[in-house]
Amino acid sequence: MTKSKISTTYAVSELKSAPLVCSHRLLLAILACFGFLLCYAQRNGFSVSIVCMVDPDADNTTTHADDSVAIQRNIPVSCHSHTIAKSRSPSQVLFWPKGTRGVILGSFYWGYALTQVVSSVIVNKMGPQRFLALVIFISSLSTLMIPILSKFHPSGVVVLRVIAGAAQ
Repeated sequence: MTKSKISTTYAVSELKSAPLVCSHRLLLAILACFGFLLCYAQRNGFSVSIVCMVDPDADNTTTHADDSVAIQRNIPVSCHSHTIAKSRSPSQVLFWPKGTRGVILGSFYWGYALTQVVSSVIVNKMGPQRFLALVIFISSLSTLMIPILSKFHPSGVVVLRVIAGAAQ
């Protein structure tokens, strides 16, 4: 018995190339680009906006647990020249000291670091497009809830930042 080689030849006109302009691949690349841009803006935008949310005099006075000793720090007024007290109402100003702000800003990366392995398992089950849409929605929703919960207690903001970090 002899083995026969099957060879097929294609004419150049038979090969069709996918269009670049209206392809699904390009659409997914553009949507992923905007999704990642939104995630990076949410991650870094709160670091900028917390400056305007917090009263600049919250760092000048430190009180101890028994409220008996107050230490005045020598922070020059020129450092806070960018904040205008007349442009904000008292309900918009938060009195979070520097330590609280550090915990809030760092809480994003707690959720980000803790869910790396779990998210890789979930993305294999859901698929990349649905997973990306879901995590951007969860991250955006938790970022939009920050101004509402920031009026009550800083721990609510910490929880929202951990959720946003876990989603991203």
